[in-house]
Amino acid sequence: MTIAGAWSASVRRVPAQSRLDVDLERRIRRVIQEYGDQGFHRTGTSVDRRSGDWLFELASRIGVAPAREDFSLSRVDPHACHLLVGDERIEGLPLHDGTFTGPDGVRGRMGPIDTDAAIGLVEAPPNTAAAGPLGEARRQNRHSAIVCVTRGARAGLCPNNADAFLRPFGPPVVQVSSEHGPMLGEHAKRGTVVQLIASVTRTPATSFNVTATIPGAGRSLAPLVVMTPRSGWYACASERGGGIACWLELMRVLHDARPARDVVFAASSGHELGHLGINAFVASRPGVVSRAAAWMHFGANIGAAAGSGTTIQASDDNGEATLSRELDAADIAISRRVPRGTVPGGEAEVVHRGGGRYVSVIGSNALFHHPADRGAQTVDVNAIARFTKAFAAVATALSAQPSVELDEQILIDLERHWNNAFYQKDLKFIENILADEFVATYDDGSRGDKAKELALTAEFNQQVESAVQEDFTVKVYRDTALVWFTLRVVGIRQGQPATVTFRYTDVWVMREGRWQCVSTHSTKANPR
Repeated sequence: MTIAGAWSASVRRVPAQSRLDVDLERRIRRVIQEYGDQGFHRTGTSVDRRSGDWLFELASRIGVAPAREDFSLSRVDPHACHLLVGDERIEGLPLHDGTFTGPDGVRGRMGPIDTDAAIGLVEAPPNTAAAGPLGEARRQNRHSAIVCVTRGARAGLCPNNADAFLRPFGPPVVQVSSEHGPMLGEHAKRGTVVQLIASVTRTPATSFNVTATIPGAGRSLAPLVVMTPRSGWYACASERGGGIACWLELMRVLHDARPARDVVFAASSGHELGHLGINAFVASRPGVVSRAAAWMHFGANIGAAAGSGTTIQASDDNGEATLSRELDAADIAISRRVPRGTVPGGEAEVVHRGGGRYVSVIGSNALFHHPADRGAQTVDVNAIARFTKAFAAVATALSAQPSVELDEQILIDLERHWNNAFYQKDLKFIENILADEFVATYDDGSRGDKAKELALTAEFNQQVESAVQEDFTVKVYRDTALVWFTLRVVGIRQGQPATVTFRYTDVWVMREGRWQCVSTHSTKANPR
């Protein structure tokens, strides 16, 4: 039986299909209720471990052989985190990728973030701690401490994720509920002297990812990877529950209908701490990012009842078309498509930066990062059931694609990502795809190595309006591939619009399961 067929086998027997849907929705509701009832799913805590054990057991009941894959961290345990304003004490949560205070904290005049006040005040929505005024103030380190009034869709303390958890920077930041915003704003205008305390203990801890592999018919083929995060700041019923339910249901379908290739499942902890879990998963499998046939990422807020739309992210046109088609068939509207080449949100970022192929779904949610996000009533169970069916069809399509076609598509994606990374100065991506012995022959006849290519990227400052690659030809010879394409660059030269066309020939080799470029040669097609 095919994967999609597991859902449609009884389509001619309406009562049986109805019973399947009822059972599916009952399982989804139970999973989300149980997950939300477990407590705060912060990485490396006792709740995190119990929740992982629970998910391990659910996977075992499906019939797969799950594993716990440990990773270590230095857990942040706040023991005094608040702001004293006169006689009022406002409890908060420290930003986990900033610095912290001692037990006595920091005392000084509070003012707006763009002043010389000792303690700055700023408002910021969830997951903007490194961007906008807050991110700029942290990088400039001009305040002794910062108070961040969190602005979610609903009033409350909606924390920022610690994307730089392993590379903390900036002054101590205490995040507080938006309910205190107006009062703190008035005190900031008056320059009230306040005391900020963000005192924590660093505790060595471990967490784990729950993983499983379902063997496919073609064991030698590159695997399909299905991933979803399982950790967060609060109970996260609608933030994480929909993704976990879809992950389990797709596992159930694939177990009953043998896929064309191996499918690897990963439910990762460490999401709110710079994606620690998925990074550990990737590190333990060298080359898996670009070697995998594709990655499916079930992100935040899938099927949230308080949501207003669905965002899709994809590395390539084919993947986006497949995902779009199946979501449309499941009557799921797409409200936003992330432009190609943009660094995606969530764990899909790890795949993007590693040159892998991916499709990703992220929902919207008024309860995102909110303490009230608990209970199955926070999700639309029927919507999640429709997502699971769409994901089953997407998995069928991605797992069935021939390996040669996959390599060709992966190489084209790598070339496009490289082009975007050059103009976005994404040195990490480019360094990852270039072999150490990389040699470039430029259009003026000069040569360069990997170091020069990275330096040219960092120093590039010309005005470019567009840089479009087209006319791709890819030939794969086992572990070596040749890629030819045309690059048309439109920019400004001496104050006037100018178009330059280049012809490229790139040589790639497969090493440790991933493609790396060893040579590039460019020729200017219109040298005048």
